[in-house]
Amino acid sequence: VNKQDKTDLIYCNDTEHALEAIKHKEKFGGKLILNVLDVPHWIGNFEEHRYKTIPLLKQADIITCISKTVQNRISNIYNLESSILYPPVKTPNFISTNKSDYFLYLGRLEKYKNPELIVGVFNQLNLPLIIAGIGSQYFKIKAISKSNIQVLGEVTENQKWELLSKAKALIFFHEEDFGIVPVEAMAMGTPVIGLNRGGVS
Repeated sequence: VNKQDKTDLIYCNDTEHALEAIKHKEKFGGKLILNVLDVPHWIGNFEEHRYKTIPLLKQADIITCISKTVQNRISNIYNLESSILYPPVKTPNFISTNKSDYFLYLGRLEKYKNPELIVGVFNQLNLPLIIAGIGSQYFKIKAISKSNIQVLGEVTENQKWELLSKAKALIFFHEEDFGIVPVEAMAMGTPVIGLNRGGVS
């Protein structure tokens, strides 16, 4: 939104910027939608985070989130109601019909997404694995000496599509009911290997 104009609708995609959006509503009016990307229950100072976040979310006219899993967390942990707003699948700008021999992990590497499990399995099997991050300041992993595992760090949108297109399969070990990256992989003709636990398939 134009920060100097009156708006009918204010949408904030991340609760980190909720206070800015709330101040905009107070100044210019309009309905406020606050989107919750996740409820970070795994962080060390979560109770402090929860204490600060709930009052901000209560000022929204509508709370949205990106999956059923996040919606359940908002309900169970924040005791608030929300609506699911699935993110759109972007149009791929690279499609390869030639598959490589590597498996791909693509996304953030928070502890609850099981990165250590993935690395351990691929080390035991000695299979080629590429680990790449997308849009995440949380992308961190310890140095890996195994020659079968390559850590790229954060990749661009073009690199993402090329990696997805050429991968033998995408590894999706997240405890989520829905993930946009598996949909993007399947749109490229790349199989997805995931968990079958807690609604994950």
